[in-house]
Amino acid sequence: MGRVDLEHRRRTYAGWIPPTVAALLHEHGHHDVLRQAATHDDWFCARRLAETASASGPEGQATALALLEPFAATGWWPAVDTVAGLLTEWEQHEEAIVLSAQRADLRWSALGAGFEGSLHHAVS
Repeated sequence: MGRVDLEHRRRTYAGWIPPTVAALLHEHGHHDVLRQAATHDDWFCARRLAETASASGPEGQATALALLEPFAATGWWPAVDTVAGLLTEWEQHEEAIVLSAQRADLRWSALGAGFEGSLHHAVS
């Protein structure tokens, strides 16, 4: 699972349960279906479960982070933003800033490397 794959899936829902369906599954108590999909890298299901878990104290917060960490570890911005938002809600502002700054640096480096490569190619 990489950033490009995640972004493609987010836009097309390819291989993922759409967010409205995930919300309905959650609403009707089909948490096992959500958990199964989340273990197979379904962002919408993992996010839905994480949002619910995060409201149930420190243990739930740890569960939420465990659900979202594989997505955020790729540097995929929607996941990083979601984790940073949860950390902020939990008043862990410094952790949110550090996470966001690290991921922004990764994104900038990737953009810069692409730009430098394009610039070098254009000059050659």
